[in-house]
Amino acid sequence: MELYTGLIPSWLTEEDRKSFTAKRLRKVLAESESEGRKGFSGRDSIKIFNEFYSTHAKESLYYYNEERISRNIQNYLFALNFEIGMEATSQFTGEKVEITEEYLQGIETHLLDGKVDAERRIVFRKETQKEYASKTLTQEVMVEGRAISETTLYELLHDRYVYHLKKSVLDPFLKNENFRRAIKDYGEEDFKAYNEKIRDDVTYMIHNLCEKPG
Repeated sequence: MELYTGLIPSWLTEEDRKSFTAKRLRKVLAESESEGRKGFSGRDSIKIFNEFYSTHAKESLYYYNEERISRNIQNYLFALNFEIGMEATSQFTGEKVEITEEYLQGIETHLLDGKVDAERRIVFRKETQKEYASKTLTQEVMVEGRAISETTLYELLHDRYVYHLKKSVLDPFLKNENFRRAIKDYGEEDFKAYNEKIRDDVTYMIHNLCEKPG
């Protein structure tokens, strides 16, 4: 709108100002004669949003509790030092942990690719426990005085955990027709008819897309 009045916005960079020639300005002013008379069609709007969504959707629904992720990793490292079937209170979080195969696999789901077989999972578990016992606990925690959440191994597992969460964040919604329709109905009266979980997820996604990718 500033350009249409013949003013060059003060917030433009010097490089942009130099490239904004008189010829380009005349072209912009010519467009002002017709701009705004016709909006996007419903079909165009959906197409544009789909392209935008496809580009930015990978992290748009990521809103897992960071504190819970941290506790899960700390408890996992603690649990690796016990036999299956035991129960112990984590020295890091104070939470009681029941060490079962299901518990360990539940955490490892976020640390390893879903296609990893049982043998590779066990190898990963043993290597992680070895690293924890030989370096993380004895050197970084006991000698250097680091908190477990400040150690190299913890940071590596945290990065893995978050990566796999973000990678699979949309999986539950890909075949959910209600979720897809709710996106189209967002902001309309019909949106109120969807269940609370879908409304919350769609609302969070839209807000996240606006705040992060703009």
